[in-house]
Amino acid sequence: MINEARKRGNEAESVALKLLQTHGLRLIEKNFQCKRGEIDLIMAEDQQAGNNCIGPSLIFVEVRYRKNDKFGHAAESITAEKMSRIISTAEYFRLKYRDYDHWNCRFDVVTLSGSENGKTDWIRNAFSSD
Repeated sequence: MINEARKRGNEAESVALKLLQTHGLRLIEKNFQCKRGEIDLIMAEDQQAGNNCIGPSLIFVEVRYRKNDKFGHAAESITAEKMSRIISTAEYFRLKYRDYDHWNCRFDVVTLSGSENGKTDWIRNAFSSD
């Protein structure tokens, strides 16, 4: 049986996925895991500059849920160590799937709050691998 925290996590990932898809992103993989860590959602987006397509981007998405902001915003729970694990996992993904070598990539965060009005935030370029 899935524990309650995992169930809430799955629900938050589903909400985040729907949000991203409504903005034109396409799902490549969900819950990608390797020895270094896990990435909740890996999405694809066609980048546009004016009327020109400048190429596809690989979006590595961390989804965070907080019942309330009593202990801080959900995005604040992403530590430097967590970012490092996500970046390492993304690097492994790109090594494993060489078709994405030429794609731009970025790291986004989607936060969900279970407070009374329930809020969802999409933070593009939340951190970088530089």
